Amino acid sequence: MKKYLCLVLIGFLGCGLFVSCTRDMDTARHIAEQSVASGVLDSDSVALDSLYVQPLTSESSVSGEWKLLGNYAFLYKHFCQLDASPEYPGSVLCGPTSYMIAAYMIASNKGRPYQCSKQKLGGIYTALRSAGKFDNRYGMYIQDIGWFCANYDYPVVQTSYMRTSRRDVIKGYLEHYMKEGDPVIVPVNIFGLQGAYWVNDKDPLSTLGTKYYIAKNGTVGHFILLTGLKLNDDGSGLVYYRDPLSRNGETRSVSYSRLLDAMLFNGNISFYDALAVFG
Repeated sequence: MKKYLCLVLIGFLGCGLFVSCTRDMDTARHIAEQSVASGVLDSDSVALDSLYVQPLTSESSVSGEWKLLGNYAFLYKHFCQLDASPEYPGSVLCGPTSYMIAAYMIASNKGRPYQCSKQKLGGIYTALRSAGKFDNRYGMYIQDIGWFCANYDYPVVQTSYMRTSRRDVIKGYLEHYMKEGDPVIVPVNIFGLQGAYWVNDKDPLSTLGTKYYIAKNGTVGHFILLTGLKLNDDGSGLVYYRDPLSRNGETRSVSYSRLLDAMLFNGNISFYDALAVFG
């Protein structure tokens, strides 16, 4: 089963009102655990059974703090997805923008030319749109970011896709790449009303009546780029992320448990999805 993300801007950009939706494929099928490297062909044209691999899990959750590789962090260049308008549908470009930012860091670290600009984002969008993998109203599937990487940026940039119904498996996957210092793109639910302007989301408590930016009861589907993790002995923690809706690209944070809840809800309440980007 694929997950469809919707990030639709209603009215003028200045009002900041977002609406969300999710949609299953007409021929939906449940995929238990799946990790697909970017060198693999598009999953739409390959028998799904041929893509099954052993789920990536960590040996154990060990407390500590991990962030982007030093060179990646130094090379980080931010782009706000809304700056792609009016040439492109900026309100639904969270996935391509997150990928472009990650790919720029990785390619630049290898000394390979790569843009982080409206022109480059437009190229990613055009390629996805031409292949029938992007909808100007609803956005795209997260695994189609991996499709773009495989067809246009591989092997300089590579991706690994995970889809699972198990919380321990997705935690192992996220913790593995966080410890490696690699960025990870995840779909979440957010409160879009003021999302582009919220500075921090780190309060780990689910206080009644508080509308956290990232939450399972958010109003819109969205992609964000995970850049680090602070893990406690009990498995709880704080996740650091960059938001393509942010104007200046500051590092934000969210409680680990609330991030996972928001990921699960956005995955049609049955699955977690994540896409690691590395070189």
